[in-house]
Amino acid sequence: MSPGIVAADEDIEKGDIVLIVDETHKKPLAIGISLITGPEMVENDSGKAIETKHYVGDNIWNFEM
Repeated sequence: MSPGIVAADEDIEKGDIVLIVDETHKKPLAIGISLITGPEMVENDSGKAIETKHYVGDNIWNFEM
């Protein structure tokens, strides 16, 4: 959701694959597809910004070979 986004790359375009990271520790939390541009993510105070595809702890995130 846009309200939780405090910073985003200005070059992000709608449809880009994005990495969601923790603000404090800079550790990856999820991977998704942007629904809006980077500047819109930071400016918006409501609505969805990213469609999450994978997140910490899901089967693909924890995939081991």
